[in-house]
Amino acid sequence: MAYRVFVAGQYKKRQRGDKYYVYCVEKDDGGKIRETYIGPLDKIVEFYVRNGDVGGIFQPWILDR
Repeated sequence: MAYRVFVAGQYKKRQRGDKYYVYCVEKDDGGKIRETYIGPLDKIVEFYVRNGDVGGIFQPWILDR
């Protein structure tokens, strides 16, 4: 089964079926690229929503207006 890959800066998001998984892309001194698995996208979003502020970008109280 094929999957889609979306890249934004140093992060890569892979789609497998109806789920998305997030990886951090790093390049070492030799130029080799390493991907580190972070977690499923839905769990990452839940974490930031539950903990409130996302670096000053997400302000949940604004959504009530």
